[in-house]
Amino acid sequence: MSNVISRRARTAMAVLMLPLAAAACSRTTAAVAGAGAAAAAAIGYTDRGATSAVDASVSHMANAAEAAFRDMGIALTERETDQEGIEVKGMEGDWQVVVDIERDADDALTDVEVTVSRDLVNYEKSRAEDILRAILRRT
Repeated sequence: MSNVISRRARTAMAVLMLPLAAAACSRTTAAVAGAGAAAAAAIGYTDRGATSAVDASVSHMANAAEAAFRDMGIALTERETDQEGIEVKGMEGDWQVVVDIERDADDALTDVEVTVSRDLVNYEKSRAEDILRAILRRT
């Protein structure tokens, strides 16, 4: 009889421990996934496009943007440099592509934002993401 109770107690304890074990595994998986994601630049979204922060110089990112434009068939129309960074512009059909590249205030990372717009109202976020991914692949 004590064997039956002991077996039931172990079974009950194992069932009660399952959620804790699953939670521990989830945290480990999340930590491993997070470490892998940290190696690649994360992409965020703004109201008008896609953005990322990378550990590369402003000029390197501008060169990567121009290379992505060439490879994607986007006609380069302008590269403008100012105190805050570099803006690379191009045209893809009726769509204007703007890549705004600036160094963070603390100089830790370079912010890259891509917008693809037809006018002041129509933005194509998915195309902006595609272009940003192409730029990031070249860094």
